[in-house]
Amino acid sequence: FQSLGAGYLLSSIIIQPICFGLFRLFDIWKPWYIKLCDENIDGAFGVMLDDIVAALFAVTTLYFIIVVIGFIFSMSGFIPAPN
Repeated sequence: FQSLGAGYLLSSIIIQPICFGLFRLFDIWKPWYIKLCDENIDGAFGVMLDDIVAALFAVTTLYFIIVVIGFIFSMSGFIPAPN
């Protein structure tokens, strides 16, 4: 197992607020796929499913942002590309 060092702490301090902000954005904005869960499923389960889908979209969006930033840095030569 890899030890958890300062890089992990720094990345989690940066990543977690961004992911929370994306979650709140999707939860408040409610694009059509999240709105379907909220409107078509009654009761508490519909409310929870709405939050789960918003969280999944936030994590997926953040993943793609990280991949794109990594690709840009690797193409610029700032980060060496893996062999």
